[in-house]
Amino acid sequence: MKPRLAIVFFALVLAPLAAVAWLTIRNAEHEKKALAENVDALLSAELEAISRQLSSSMESRGQTISRVLEGLKVDAGSIRDVVRKEPSIRAIFVVGPDGRLVHPPLDEPRNEGEEAFLRRTEHIWAAAEPFFRPLDRPDPKRPTAGTPRSRGGWYTWYWGRDVNFIYWRLDDEGRVRGAELDRMALLAGLVGELPETKQDGGGARARRIELAGADGAVIYAFGEYAPPEGAAPRVTKELDAPLAAWRLRHFPSPGLEGRNLGRGAKLGTFAAALAFAILVVALAIYVFRAAGAEAREARRRVTFVNQVSHELKTPLTNIRMYAELLEEAVDEEDAEPRRYLGVIVSESQRLSRLIGNVLSMARQQRNKLVVRPAKGRADLAIAAVLDQFAPSLAGTGFEVEREIAPDGTSLIDEDALGQIVGNLVSNVEKYAAAGKWLSVRSRRDGEDFVVEVADRGTGVPQSQRERIFSPFVRLSEEISEGASGTGIGLTIARELARLHGGELELQPSETGAAFRLTLHAPLVTGEET
Repeated sequence: MKPRLAIVFFALVLAPLAAVAWLTIRNAEHEKKALAENVDALLSAELEAISRQLSSSMESRGQTISRVLEGLKVDAGSIRDVVRKEPSIRAIFVVGPDGRLVHPPLDEPRNEGEEAFLRRTEHIWAAAEPFFRPLDRPDPKRPTAGTPRSRGGWYTWYWGRDVNFIYWRLDDEGRVRGAELDRMALLAGLVGELPETKQDGGGARARRIELAGADGAVIYAFGEYAPPEGAAPRVTKELDAPLAAWRLRHFPSPGLEGRNLGRGAKLGTFAAALAFAILVVALAIYVFRAAGAEAREARRRVTFVNQVSHELKTPLTNIRMYAELLEEAVDEEDAEPRRYLGVIVSESQRLSRLIGNVLSMARQQRNKLVVRPAKGRADLAIAAVLDQFAPSLAGTGFEVEREIAPDGTSLIDEDALGQIVGNLVSNVEKYAAAGKWLSVRSRRDGEDFVVEVADRGTGVPQSQRERIFSPFVRLSEEISEGASGTGIGLTIARELARLHGGELELQPSETGAAFRLTLHAPLVTGEET
């Protein structure tokens, strides 16, 4: 495989595969992100359900305590008796309509529990306005006067390591009745409503859900999964009031996290990408083989043309040689035979140039086109070419102006120079016949030998000035005036010029076309001009 074809082949394969790989990875990342969001939503929904369960439990407890407070007789003996009988109640207080504390009594003996309650709630009684507002005496004309902020509810505050709870309500006489819940009893009741410690089936669905207190310590946890030490929860949920200081934390196992949930989707994505990759590779191989077959067929055709050209070269040389000998042998007075021989010689020369171009093009395609500079005379080589064209140019009425400056012996490939100039003059003969004028000038410019060939034909459009040097390019029939050609003459001429260390350029001109040929041909010192 040629390097250029290999590069094209791998570009055709690798570029789509790279794009597919990038899209596959990106799609997999999006799927992973979407799956993670879905998993988070599921975990959050699970914590939300637990939160609603705990809130419902607290609401039920509040209603139970409200009924206890509603039927409570406001005297020390009755209140103390209720506290002893209700394990969930730690202390009860009553505040009169005037805002004075009725129970625990301030001016009567108090038991140990009541003393402890007053110490725990000291901030409430010291506040300018407690969490409840004492009810002023109702005014019939202003039924809303003195209405408290609320007729009851939960109040929480911090004492010790965690939060404490009070449920209070306002009775019809304007008194505030409240009960402090026993925190341990409350915790025991709430925990009793949560799932058992191991109740998730284990395996890929294993997880751990923690109920954490205000200080972050775990109050209760369930689930068989044991997260690594220091691991952060995947999802957290703040409970609703009055448990707002507590948090639910969810630690899913790696299987439940979604690593396995997206395996099927990922496999499907990568399978589709693999199928596309196989299709691209197969298509590239097919295209490469088809292109290779066409290239081999083209090489066979070039080889055939090259072989035929070689086979034609020998008989053509003989035809040309014997025609020139016969031309010299024919009497000058025999005009008709000499004219016929002149046509044979001219056409054989043109056919020789055509075969030479074909062979040069074949060598160029195989990177075997070379020049071999040797001692020679550039001026004499140009003159020989013009002499070959003289009969045909004269026969078509061309006026030829030649200014061939005498030149010394230089290192030059006379055959390459002759082929270049022959192609330029041949193009003038074919494409600029309407101008009937040809100018060929040569001069030396330091170590370069310069040849300028100009005509007065229709010229070359500005858009085609570089395109005419491409192989197999011919201008429109209007410009070429119906002349035939292979379209490789200028291509071979420029390639030979560049191989000779020079250049062939189309120069700006007012009329016709003007070509400038530059060859690196340093003079050989010590040789006579």
